[in-house]
Amino acid sequence: MRAEILERLCRLSPEEERLLRGEAVRREDYGRTEGDFCVESGQLMPSGELISLRPHTRFAAFPRHRHNYVEMMYMVAGETRHLINDREQVTLRAGELLMMNQRATHAIERAEAGDVAVNIIVQPAFFREMLAAVGEDNPLGRFLVGSLTDRPEALSSLVFRIAEDVPVQCVLESMVAALVMGGAPLRVNQAAMTLLFLHLLERPDTLSGAQPAQGDHALVWDALQEIQEHYAAPSLTALADRHRVTLSYVSRLVKRATGRSWTELLQEKRLLRADELLLRTRLPVAEIMNLVGYNNSSYFYRLYTQRFGLSPRMRRKACGLENHQP
Repeated sequence: MRAEILERLCRLSPEEERLLRGEAVRREDYGRTEGDFCVESGQLMPSGELISLRPHTRFAAFPRHRHNYVEMMYMVAGETRHLINDREQVTLRAGELLMMNQRATHAIERAEAGDVAVNIIVQPAFFREMLAAVGEDNPLGRFLVGSLTDRPEALSSLVFRIAEDVPVQCVLESMVAALVMGGAPLRVNQAAMTLLFLHLLERPDTLSGAQPAQGDHALVWDALQEIQEHYAAPSLTALADRHRVTLSYVSRLVKRATGRSWTELLQEKRLLRADELLLRTRLPVAEIMNLVGYNNSSYFYRLYTQRFGLSPRMRRKACGLENHQP
């Protein structure tokens, strides 16, 4: 994040100054307070706008609420802790992204000075044209469907662990910069959002803790999280046993939800992690191969070369790291 953008995001707002003096969050500043607390877009963004940005309020816990809009929370620095739909605890760290539509309930623990996040506030109509580009046969598409319709099977929230994904970070930072500085036409913001979603579609392995966590959805998310957290030695069989379903049933659900097989997703995660270790450490290639879960060097070299266009040794050399261990 450019220094001038980060500086703007870190400035104390009048509300934060009040909170530091010991005052409480004033719910009436956010929207409807009778019944379920609902944060309303009309309180947070100019009339007629379809997308806006607001730095997340620090120095106080934010009580359980819903939104009448789609909220995308991008963590710029530090971390925040959330309770989604009264059951899913999520810690959002720097570079990660949380999406919630009108179906989700949301509570946030107190953030401190170094916990800098932005809330991108989006009216559902903003997404209408995007759905055609994204499609409905994937988690992002079903999230958009949940934003635009009342279908009960649609998803209400998604978490993306994309801090290490440079292309996604570039898109997010450009969106934040454009919204902070102002003046970007609606079509530019829509194009940037579509590009972000298309990038995320290519990284289903980064999904974590999506909601609703029930039925088949929970099984898919658990399968994706198994890859994300245990890629070196994941066990799809153990996961199927925990859910009391067959291995083939899990495989079919993952393929239907993401468009890729379990094996393809696992391979992508392993190769990306291997590439990260190759370019950021001095570990020998053989050790990297073992760390990410491969024990056949010729197979690993073939997969890596197909994915990145160069052998591990040549990729290190092309990136100016030829003095690293082979």
